[in-house]
Amino acid sequence: MQHYESPLIATAGQPAIVYIDIKSPYAFVALKPIFALERELGVQFDWRPLTLDIPSYLGSAKKKAGKVVESNRSASQWSGVKYAYRDARRYIERQGYILKGTEKIWDSSIANIGILWVVEHARDKLEAYLEAVYPPFWRRELDIEDVAVVAACITAAGVDADGFEAFQAGIGKAVHDQLQGQLHSNNIYGVPTYVVDGQILFGREHLPLVRWHLTGKQGDAPDICYELNSEPYLKPNTELGTELSTSSSANKSDIKLSVFIDFKSPAAYLALKPTLDFIKTYHLDVNWIPFPTKQSAIAIEQDNETKGETHRRVRAGQRQQMHEIYADLSDTPMHFRPKPGNSDLALNVLANLSVDPTTFVSRAYDAYWIEGKDLNDAVVVEQLVTDAGLHFSAELLQSKAIDTSIEQAQAQGVFEVPAFVIEEQVFIGREHMPWLKEIVVNHD
Repeated sequence: MQHYESPLIATAGQPAIVYIDIKSPYAFVALKPIFALERELGVQFDWRPLTLDIPSYLGSAKKKAGKVVESNRSASQWSGVKYAYRDARRYIERQGYILKGTEKIWDSSIANIGILWVVEHARDKLEAYLEAVYPPFWRRELDIEDVAVVAACITAAGVDADGFEAFQAGIGKAVHDQLQGQLHSNNIYGVPTYVVDGQILFGREHLPLVRWHLTGKQGDAPDICYELNSEPYLKPNTELGTELSTSSSANKSDIKLSVFIDFKSPAAYLALKPTLDFIKTYHLDVNWIPFPTKQSAIAIEQDNETKGETHRRVRAGQRQQMHEIYADLSDTPMHFRPKPGNSDLALNVLANLSVDPTTFVSRAYDAYWIEGKDLNDAVVVEQLVTDAGLHFSAELLQSKAIDTSIEQAQAQGVFEVPAFVIEEQVFIGREHMPWLKEIVVNHD
């Protein structure tokens, strides 16, 4: 049994590391695109388990007969969990699978140790093993905490399971536990995570960038995006827009698109250009809606921090690093502040404007992320309105209208930005741009 040299160093001959967890719906959705990329490139990745400690950062809950009977989750945690399942479900259904929310938070360590067993004994059967475990587990038909059940899945994949029971209690558990103990300290915190060329990429939306790295960084770097089916969509969004726009040149101004934004959100800022391109390409009628979000400074590591605090600190640091990487790759000026600023007055203006606010939206983003201006300063915000070629009045600074915007967001299930609402579907993040474009193209 091999002992991993480092969570960041792939096994010899394997160009990238992939971390997954059987109990993650997002890892489930990522499987087919990852294996498709392996086949396209003619390589095998270094697959490793990351057994998530979900209660430490998302709280815990139990269901019975579809109803929550025990929970210590906050309202914001519940919003995130519910959206994650809903989002994963709509993508996995495109692959022909079923995804039902779990009734409890499972201990997936035995099934994840099964990954180590299959990699060690029959690497070519890994896809078959994951196919034997993931689909039935997410149909609520598989007890992944039962050693015999997991051993049966190994056998079903065409791998000899003789000795697995001892393995999962002995050397397999030791290797698994040692690996888990090294992840947070190496800035790995979730699944699916890819490690390629020394970069840690959390989320399947980074598969286009993984491919770009592994094919010699030819051409422009792709932006983040999700696949539409089982195959990863690996073209830059610029190519995607051209391809889909040529398939339907009709004016789509009858489609109503709502975009929820906050000027101090780095994710919303990086989504601005692809969103404006999307709107322009399809002549969309867009409603820009302000939604204040909480942006916090990255915490300083403490000697006595809890596992949840460590997770949140590592996650925040990695997310900022990802924003900076994509900003650099797209030549987008972006300057993070030690402590995020306040954008309330600028958001009030957006809520109160009765004319097309697009020029103001662009001007406010530039002011915050490039010029470092205070978007909660009345003098600054008045100048931004003027710069945008709009008429300023004191009434634009009033906060009453934004309360309506917040209520609208909450009613539609929006809890983060950028959020796109189109044909009664909510998509959080620019990684959904392929699906948004498909909706527009297929609109009658």
